[in-house]
Amino acid sequence: MKVVGIDPGKKGAIVALYDSKPHITPMPIIRARPGEGRDEYDIAAIVALFRDQLEMGDPIDLVMVEKAQPLPPIRTSDGVELGGSLANFNRGVQSGFVWLLAALEIPCQPVPARTWQKIMLAGTPGADTKQRSILAAGRLFPGVDLKRSARSRKSDDGIADALLLAEYARRIKNGGSRNG
Repeated sequence: MKVVGIDPGKKGAIVALYDSKPHITPMPIIRARPGEGRDEYDIAAIVALFRDQLEMGDPIDLVMVEKAQPLPPIRTSDGVELGGSLANFNRGVQSGFVWLLAALEIPCQPVPARTWQKIMLAGTPGADTKQRSILAAGRLFPGVDLKRSARSRKSDDGIADALLLAEYARRIKNGGSRNG
């Protein structure tokens, strides 16, 4: 069985689980030069990643994509609106992954963070979900490096989230309850 978890943020990751070993890919990004715009998703690399997975022979049984939850717009003291347009952008990114997977005929399911976190972070202490994700992923997958690169000094919550989403998908495919 092969399952995949996607944290769709630019600091997210794509993690495939099969043969009991996670295959971790930090989100492919094309970096903008300083002062020349924003970083962009490397769409060609993302498509190639899934095509390569399909060509390995084992079909992908399920992909869990973290679903962006809308936040009410908030205005800062400078008059900058946060939440509304950012949430719309994030929902668009998540939809892009769903469309890509549908085009490749790969089963996928968007899942709200609260849903998978309720199961995967159960019993993990703390209030900060980023730190709890890192701790839970480290406990479930001891010895797996959660750093974004060899130069990174800290474990990455985007990689931890994608890994936990993949494990959540595996539990669902194995007939586990969505509620524990």
